[in-house]
Amino acid sequence: MKPDVQAAVRAAWDRVDAETIASGADTGWFRDEVGRLYGWDVPGVDYAVAAETTVPWPADARPTTCTSAATARVNAASGGAA
Repeated sequence: MKPDVQAAVRAAWDRVDAETIASGADTGWFRDEVGRLYGWDVPGVDYAVAAETTVPWPADARPTTCTSAATARVNAASGGAA
């Protein structure tokens, strides 16, 4: 970032501490965005209801073998070592 932007950010951080951060930052927005990102506070979800969290992984979603030819193709496609 430009030096003037860096200076403004530094000045903003210098004005707040643990007790005043809520007045210097939009903590509500941050909390909402983290919740949205991680799937918390989804409308219509009853978080008090027990949910099954141990479920089998779909067998067809896991590769069973990886040949050296397949590895070479993946590496070549990603620009990695052959």
